[in-house]
Amino acid sequence: MVREGRFRSDLFFRLRIVSIVVPALRARGGDILLLAQHFLAAHGRRCGKPALRFSEEAERALAQYFWPGNVRELRNMLQQTVLLAQGDLVTPCASWPCAPAWRPRRPQAERRTPGAGWPPRLRRGIRWRCRTRIARPSSAPWSAPDGT
Repeated sequence: MVREGRFRSDLFFRLRIVSIVVPALRARGGDILLLAQHFLAAHGRRCGKPALRFSEEAERALAQYFWPGNVRELRNMLQQTVLLAQGDLVTPCASWPCAPAWRPRRPQAERRTPGAGWPPRLRRGIRWRCRTRIARPSSAPWSAPDGT
């Protein structure tokens, strides 16, 4: 962003003291069960259900899921699980995205660019409108380069 001129370099170097790179949850396979057990215990204590534990099937489902929402998705799912839990043993339920009934999610090999299949003239028009709207914002309605 600094190289592109969209962020002031002096401010960037004042703010950049320590850079921390945290890999996605799916890249840290061993951490999934540790985090899940932590969230289950924390939410269980908060909701008055401290004795909750995972079944083997639940642990397998948690470990095999892709977790596109990372830790936040895991935490929210387990909070819902604790609230709806009937007994002490937590099994995969239908609301779990990682339940065996769901198809396992895999990363897409290619991400499609929005508008990739659109005609070039339409893409150019949209880019032009976006640039002119950002460059000189106004309350006037959109108009194309040819005045239409």
